[in-house]
Amino acid sequence: MKKKKILQENEPTLVELLQKFKLFTGLSEKELAVACEASEPQALEFKRGNSLYVQGELVPFVDCLDRGTLVSQKYHIDGHVQLVNSYIPPSVVNLEAVVSRKGTSPTTIIANSPCRVIRIPYNNLVHNRKIPVAIRIAIFDNIVAAMADESIRFMNKSDILSRHKVKERAIIFMDILRERYNSNSFDIGMNQEEFAQYLCVDRSTLSEALNELRRKDQIEFQGSIYTLKFPET
Repeated sequence: MKKKKILQENEPTLVELLQKFKLFTGLSEKELAVACEASEPQALEFKRGNSLYVQGELVPFVDCLDRGTLVSQKYHIDGHVQLVNSYIPPSVVNLEAVVSRKGTSPTTIIANSPCRVIRIPYNNLVHNRKIPVAIRIAIFDNIVAAMADESIRFMNKSDILSRHKVKERAIIFMDILRERYNSNSFDIGMNQEEFAQYLCVDRSTLSEALNELRRKDQIEFQGSIYTLKFPET
């Protein structure tokens, strides 16, 4: 299922890989090296279809997605499966679970493609006396900021799902990504089946809506790459 990856000589070090994650914003390379040595992160590889976490499982780690894509799915008692989120690098995965009181995963996290995750024991990172207090405070501040971003993301999804028309849901979702990435073209990190699950509609309904938007020259898409073509709002 997963294994420790031995980084090759020509690959970046773990410190260099972790520098791009917002969880470590504001830390110098030297400070991050101190945190890295004390917290003992591991580079893990997952094959497509492997589960990082199963819904309800304890989450003791912070997972930083370095390569590949992941999706989180919620399984309901009636058999319905809802796609809750998709992740592309550099994303910190399931952070809300590891910092919650219960400490369990609310969803199942699945590798959507071969991927590499830098996995760090949470307690080693934020409660480790080997890491200077100033560094731990900086990391904790970044965790709070990340959780605030996650709260905004869920607020945005509530706005998306409040719209009755599938076309409106799709456009609002893409407009949020346009604003996030400051570009009219972006990778949504999902195939069309997963996009339909995210919008809580069936694939044929979404396909019809997207093709209509394309005919009207309002969007263009190829695979998971979408371009929003009408004026910015």
